[in-house]
Amino acid sequence: MATIPTQNAVPSEAPRDLKFNSGKIDEFVTSKAREYFDRFGKSHLTIEGMKWMVEQVIETFKVDMNQAIIAAGYIPMDSFRKGAEITKRNEILRDETTGEYYRWDGDLPKLVPAGSTAETAKAR
Repeated sequence: MATIPTQNAVPSEAPRDLKFNSGKIDEFVTSKAREYFDRFGKSHLTIEGMKWMVEQVIETFKVDMNQAIIAAGYIPMDSFRKGAEITKRNEILRDETTGEYYRWDGDLPKLVPAGSTAETAKAR
């Protein structure tokens, strides 16, 4: 049977509130739901909810970053692991391990063999 909390002010040492709060800590830590409700009915994120929120922010950042790269006139290409042929000054190649992009100032075309790294391909 679920514990019904009091409406005592925070912090409350009432046994019902303490028992209710211990259940909420368990819910916060182990629940797959994204939110839980405290004893006053206010919504809070669980750890799962925080993970989801961070993933959304990261995805938005990736999209924004790619749009900024394109807006700056660069042409992103994938990747050192896959290899590529750079034929234009504004083509950039992504290092999958770091997420960083590299360009070439030397002679073109530049053939980057599959399995290369920025260091082995002498990228800048």
